[in-house]
Amino acid sequence: MVILQNMWSRLECTYMERIDADSAAATPLDPRVRCAMERAAEACAGNPGSIHKEGERAHEELERARRSIARLIGAKPHEIIFTGGGTEGNNLALFGIAYGKERFGGSIVTSAIEHSSVQEPLRELQRRGCTLMELPCDADGHVRAEQILEALDSRTFLISIHLANNEIGTIQPIRQIAEALRRYRKEHASVYPYLHTDACQAPRTLSIMAETLGVDALTISGAKIYGPRGAGILYVREGTNLAPLFYGGGQEYGLRAGTEDVLACIGLAEALTVCAELRNEERERLTQLRDELIDALLALPGVVLNGSRGRERLPQNVHVSFKHIAGERMVVELDRRGIAAATGSACSARTKSASHVIRALASPEAPWRAEGALRLSLGRDATHAQVRMIADTISDILDACTHFYR
Repeated sequence: MVILQNMWSRLECTYMERIDADSAAATPLDPRVRCAMERAAEACAGNPGSIHKEGERAHEELERARRSIARLIGAKPHEIIFTGGGTEGNNLALFGIAYGKERFGGSIVTSAIEHSSVQEPLRELQRRGCTLMELPCDADGHVRAEQILEALDSRTFLISIHLANNEIGTIQPIRQIAEALRRYRKEHASVYPYLHTDACQAPRTLSIMAETLGVDALTISGAKIYGPRGAGILYVREGTNLAPLFYGGGQEYGLRAGTEDVLACIGLAEALTVCAELRNEERERLTQLRDELIDALLALPGVVLNGSRGRERLPQNVHVSFKHIAGERMVVELDRRGIAAATGSACSARTKSASHVIRALASPEAPWRAEGALRLSLGRDATHAQVRMIADTISDILDACTHFYR
């Protein structure tokens, strides 16, 4: 009987209008992006590395996309490396900087709450002989420039701190960190340490001007910004020593071998263009919706907020923990009722382990905060009515699932 009820709930959700509150994991293709890719499909049939007319046309479109992206993030075209997404971009930055040095080895500084596509490559570099220091964060997930300076030594060659956390939405003080590192390098007459930031969650609502941020490397993914999946960029500041991960045809200035997906690159450029056009409006609109949802959830029993409030949090991010119900159970119940949500990063969702981000922040007296974590990330189609529906549905679930309470 229970199985039949669950099947019926799933069928009901198929026909109801679902609410996507998991835009931090992936976003649908924006219609403007789709149109841009469809318009270019015929013109870009050739290989951009070929010298015939079809190849030349594809190459022109590829470079037009590169120039567009460079303009949108305040970079030079040759500082834009097209990649297959955020994970590849982060790996290229981290391994590329580590192996771009004259001699392998040295120290790396990062935070304890980075995305797995930063955390795991850095731990692999540690296994290969680098020293890795994972800095603790404050209760809201912030690291400070002073902490990083205290962690530096003569062997430190890389700092990797995300611009905005993918789970709790905390915005890091990257500009202050970059300024502190600039002074440090000047005092020590060294080009090191480089500063890399994972900015995959940022473009929809935050400025991603590389020169203003002051970073040496910056990662962007199309999957998080209503662009094509399997597409991204790595910004690499001119003069930064970087070794390639792939070897072959020497594409992307010798840093990323393999024939470029011209259509995906065009889609990515259009997605960033749309983000730039909507950014200020979306920041204001989503901030209001976020705060409305946070207030409604905190009014429920046994609910606490993870991360900060106000300007130091992504406008689209809400992350809470439930004291009396597991986050995974809440995700399942929300899904049955037509709402897509997550416990944390989609890249680790099927590992069934509690969020390393919340474990790093939660006190030993509150281990339930990691097990009871829920992330709600609002998209471009989010409305006040949807926010009220999400809050009311969570309230109903808490009332109905008392037999799951701990």
